[in-house]
Amino acid sequence: MDFIDVIDSEINKLQIARDKIEQAVKDPNWYANKTYIMVNSVTKQLTEIVSTVDMDKDDLLSEFKSVLDQLPQFVGSICSSTKDDLEAVDKDILTWNRFANLYREWTSTNKTPAAIEEDVVRIEEKKKDIKSGSLQEPSVTSGRKRKVGARPPITLRRYRELAEELESDEDSEA
Repeated sequence: MDFIDVIDSEINKLQIARDKIEQAVKDPNWYANKTYIMVNSVTKQLTEIVSTVDMDKDDLLSEFKSVLDQLPQFVGSICSSTKDDLEAVDKDILTWNRFANLYREWTSTNKTPAAIEEDVVRIEEKKKDIKSGSLQEPSVTSGRKRKVGARPPITLRRYRELAEELESDEDSEA
């Protein structure tokens, strides 16, 4: 499984969660169920208050009115919390999409195995040329003989690195 598959899997999970939230918002029974749960909880609380505290009829009526006054705010809070949930899921989806784009960009800019193989072949060719003597160490004199803007076939640093590798290979063989 490639890393991009893991990212796509996360995006799909979040999209499914988002779809479920959207379906719930469009279902009136969902709101009714949420409201029923809240009213049932309030009913239990009022029953506990009445059984533990001696309340007269007017106090009980004022408490019940207070609960009913809070009902529209509760429905509004359901809507706002659902909106916040949708925004959070959208933000997560956006984040995962950014990860996917960054990963795709990173994989497209990095070398492919074929390009790496070409580099290895090129280095081996330069080692052979150094060993045979057809590729000389760049010098100030050879630099003056080159046309302006022309690059040497190999840099001094790279030449010395490859020459050192050749010497170490010869030492290890002996």
